[in-house]
Amino acid sequence: MTGQRPVGLSEAAARLGLSLEATRMRLRRGTLVGEKTGRTWQVYLPAADGQPVATEQRLETDRTTGQDGILAELRADVAFLRAELERRSVELAEMRRLLAVALPQLPAPENATTRAVVPENPPVATESAPRPRSPWWAFWRAWP
Repeated sequence: MTGQRPVGLSEAAARLGLSLEATRMRLRRGTLVGEKTGRTWQVYLPAADGQPVATEQRLETDRTTGQDGILAELRADVAFLRAELERRSVELAEMRRLLAVALPQLPAPENATTRAVVPENPPVATESAPRPRSPWWAFWRAWP
């Protein structure tokens, strides 16, 4: 790898200011470049003249750049939904106004009293004793 020199996992973790496990996870995710030789990791860090590598700053910049696009999309969605809500509110107000105008013109119901509708021939209930339930294993007793 051009411009990079391999270092051990513990040295890379110390330079990055991370724990060993966090460095391993970054290697697995691909946010750090390295290769596993046998049972040890060799991490490729850019030669920075003894300065610590600013991986955190670079990752944070990548995250915020991606978040800016998502944030702009969400703001556009919110603006659309607000406009839709306003449009629906105007629609609902118009419907209420039309209903208030039409309601007095509707005829009154013929029979203002409410009563339960009773059928002319109600079904006759037959008295039958509940059948006792058989045990769950009784099905298998009848098996051939």
